[in-house]
Amino acid sequence: MRRVLLGVGTVATVCGAALLLTPLSVPYSPPIVPTLGVVAAAGILLGAPVLGRQLGIRRGGEPLPDPGTRDGRAVPGDGFDADLAAVSARGDDDRRERIRDRLETATVAALTDASGCSAADAREALAEGSWTDDPDAAAFFAPHVAPSRSLREQLRAFVAGDLPFVRRAKRVVAAIEALER
Repeated sequence: MRRVLLGVGTVATVCGAALLLTPLSVPYSPPIVPTLGVVAAAGILLGAPVLGRQLGIRRGGEPLPDPGTRDGRAVPGDGFDADLAAVSARGDDDRRERIRDRLETATVAALTDASGCSAADAREALAEGSWTDDPDAAAFFAPHVAPSRSLREQLRAFVAGDLPFVRRAKRVVAAIEALER
């Protein structure tokens, strides 16, 4: 039924437009020309949405996803988060090395972008622990930098199962974000 109405509307619109453009093709009577103009305009206004739906054109497209949801899509850094979450107190040397390499690469890139230094200077700053004011982040690359923690903080971290490697890696990520601002 819709296709029939679409066809009738299209024919009426074309005829109305033709009569509007060539008014001398019909005998002139004052009410016919404005009436045909109204019919043509109504045909266009009413037929355009139907034609658009038939052609598969959607107004507005798909709705945007809610910013608070991820609905299963991969996000950059998911692999890193999974590696970091899987680090245990024993072993995992390969995983730790992978994390260390990724963080070193990202930190060197952030330092060279933020301060304009060379990659060699950035690596030297990492080894010295002078690249950040955060002692946990500095200790990740420079083991000689020992962040001072109270006994209470150390006990709280132990009870919570907070591994120094994981805590320091997270502080490095936070320091990189601070450099990029």
